[in-house]
Amino acid sequence: MMKQSMDKRVTESGLREEVAKLGDKYVSVLQELVCCPSAMHDVTNCIRLVKNKMVTLGLDVTQPVLRDDKTGISFPAVVGSLRGAGVGPKTFVVNAHVDTAPVEDVSSWSSNPYKAVIANGKMYGRGVLDDKAGIAMMLLLADAFSHFHKRLPATLLFECVSGDESGGHGSKACLDAGKLCDAALVIDGADPLSIIDAHLGQVWLNLYFAGKAAASCSARRVHSPLLAAVSLLKGIEGQVEEWCCSNPSWEGIQKPYFVNAGRIHSGTWAGATPERCEMSVQIGFAPPVTVESVCLKVNDMADKIAAETGLKFGCNVDLLCHDAFASRDNNLVEMLKTVIRDLRGGESPVVSHAVTGHCDLRYFRRNDGTPADACLYGPGGGGNPHACDEFYEISHFVPVAQNIATTILRWSS
Repeated sequence: MMKQSMDKRVTESGLREEVAKLGDKYVSVLQELVCCPSAMHDVTNCIRLVKNKMVTLGLDVTQPVLRDDKTGISFPAVVGSLRGAGVGPKTFVVNAHVDTAPVEDVSSWSSNPYKAVIANGKMYGRGVLDDKAGIAMMLLLADAFSHFHKRLPATLLFECVSGDESGGHGSKACLDAGKLCDAALVIDGADPLSIIDAHLGQVWLNLYFAGKAAASCSARRVHSPLLAAVSLLKGIEGQVEEWCCSNPSWEGIQKPYFVNAGRIHSGTWAGATPERCEMSVQIGFAPPVTVESVCLKVNDMADKIAAETGLKFGCNVDLLCHDAFASRDNNLVEMLKTVIRDLRGGESPVVSHAVTGHCDLRYFRRNDGTPADACLYGPGGGGNPHACDEFYEISHFVPVAQNIATTILRWSS
């Protein structure tokens, strides 16, 4: 059942008190979320857990899904809404993602990555920082606002999405389902005094070279697909350096181009040259470079290697595929900066900036199709995302949630 609206007018101080009261409850929810694995596309159980909590809070729940036709992978989301007062109120989205990076080697962790161990004010576990602290904080905010949402002149949408780590497909599912908004705050990737409002373009490429095997003692008679892949990687690295020289900075990011070879697989043993080599790379880039121009460059380099060696070459674009995006210092960013200065005035300056990673800012749109005011903020400090011993600073949980709650209230007013 929906909680009764509070009789008194919603005040910033009253809202912050409510957030503080709920803090311990939702730190425990964060532990529960970390103990529910949701690596990459295996998110069903965690999505169900979040949905049940939204239903318990009395939110109106829908479940958009986007299916990628190339891979057949489905990207579910769960959205809880609190409708505001008045006719046609504005809409504010709070968004966080439930999918996490996989764990490569459990033995490299100091503690079990799915036990949410707390030590010295830090919680450890896979996804605790990226981004289950964001999910727990979003649920806390939904709980706090559910007491008096009917007195707000805005509708609030709380989006728990999947597919962030592979391109933002869960947020796109929400957009495709008609979840439009005037402003959106993604709780992901930022510390208490940092706001993200721009990101590089990114593309994942799956590449292969294929030829004929030969005994290792006759290796000179054939061309190795593995060596061809290494040559292509060196060529891409050279192109990245060329781009960095011609465009050394973008939105404050120095050397805004990179390549990472995340996977190379070739052959079965040392006694023969391999018949095939497969390589997956991620390339980050800034304007004027685009996904299209990256693909053209890589294919051109690979075609030349294939022509020189007689090897077959193939390339396909994987799930992560988008150009750079910037919405610098929009109205929401400026309001959030003001709130943080008002509430945490004695701390260091608040900074808005671009990031070298990827995020979902491009998937928040107004009714007229224009980009909504949007940014990333929270869930706070920590370390080692995507690596062993990932952790979150628990002391940041309530203050960051209070900053977000106050911003939503001011924006709604």
